[in-house]
Amino acid sequence: MGFIFAVLLLIANCLIRSRLPPKTGGSVWPDIRIFRHKVFALTTAGVFFIEWALFIPISYISSYALHVGIDPTFSYQLLALLNVGSFFGRWLPGYVADRWGRFNTIIMTVFLCLVAVIGLWLPAATPGSAVRENIPLIVIFAIGFGFASGSNISLTPVCVGQLCETEEYGRWYATCYTIVSFGCLTGVPIAGAIITIDGGEYWGLILFTGACYAIGLACFTAARVMMVGWSLRAVY
Repeated sequence: MGFIFAVLLLIANCLIRSRLPPKTGGSVWPDIRIFRHKVFALTTAGVFFIEWALFIPISYISSYALHVGIDPTFSYQLLALLNVGSFFGRWLPGYVADRWGRFNTIIMTVFLCLVAVIGLWLPAATPGSAVRENIPLIVIFAIGFGFASGSNISLTPVCVGQLCETEEYGRWYATCYTIVSFGCLTGVPIAGAIITIDGGEYWGLILFTGACYAIGLACFTAARVMMVGWSLRAVY
């Protein structure tokens, strides 16, 4: 897969052409001075925390199912179910965001991620829980989280783009993801370490994931409030 990505990205980089002429004195390199923009700083923090959490359920949903005694074949099919939800979660929130606002929509979907993780996955993973091997509950979690988390990838770029001019987007996006990339890199290993500390149980991993989504939700909400206030009618 890595070689496939390398070939495709090489072709894309050789063939891509800029739609707009280069801006005089402009640059696409990250610039930490952009963090003086408080809403951008909050948005970057929000993206960091949701992507710190995002890949944990994707990586561990199958091993979790095996851990609680679910059939191995079905355990690996859970990831496919999660991706089914994510298919719709990638494009439908984008459609809604054009009408209700990008920040409004990502706040709603991050909240749904938090509800799915804490309200569905945590009860199923708690030792001694009556729903520990409840397959329908785990299926609902996989599909629901897949749908809600689809926007973690699809909406974050447009939220960043809403804060800057089109000509500046490359530099702002690069600055944001220079920070976010560390969350993407470290989230899964940290989750694995938590499982080891908890003696193979998954409740600590799930609490970490939920905490990341809660902080990400707070950051996006604060960014929205700084721009348009608390009005629920504001499209932003």
